[in-house]
Amino acid sequence: MIDKIKDYKQIYDLFKKYNYVFFNKKAYDLNIFAIRSKNRIADSFDDVLGCAYLDDSGKECLFKCWCTVDPGNYYLKNLMDSGGAAAIVPGQYKKVWQLGYFKGTHALMQIRPFHIFLDKNKDNILDFDKNTITSGIYGIFLHESFQKLEEAHNISNSSAGCVVPKIKKDNKNLTRLCYRKIYSNLGDVFTFTLFDEDDL
Repeated sequence: MIDKIKDYKQIYDLFKKYNYVFFNKKAYDLNIFAIRSKNRIADSFDDVLGCAYLDDSGKECLFKCWCTVDPGNYYLKNLMDSGGAAAIVPGQYKKVWQLGYFKGTHALMQIRPFHIFLDKNKDNILDFDKNTITSGIYGIFLHESFQKLEEAHNISNSSAGCVVPKIKKDNKNLTRLCYRKIYSNLGDVFTFTLFDEDDL
């Protein structure tokens, strides 16, 4: 699926298709987004995390990497909450994250509500039932995987509904972009937009 994501303009057009806010007036005003795979079998890093932005010269830039936006098998079967395992509902969430630390590494920390699906049947199939949607602050972060390897092979306990890049270096690269935004006096809060693969 990552090959379907071609360039900055494609992402700009995708945001505009849904009338989402797209930041393109100042350098390093980041458009952080993810695209959820059509695959409903859990525990794979088969979603895409991206960031569209302008650099100091006004060049249109696109960062992209493999990630998950879904809970892994561990939390699908060992529920943190009796309501079910969390998965973000597609949409745009304005100023939802703030740069901070989680388990000793840089992370984007939830400071405003997300809408989430709840999956509580404890199987390895991701269920996105609109009747289960709820909203609140649940600790939906963007953070590194908990695997010891630089490149994680499966999600396991690395996500209970958070956004987690497959490769640790990709999280570090995104963190550098977040700092560039902060150093550009554009604030330390970040908007996140989630799409489905069929939106492409």
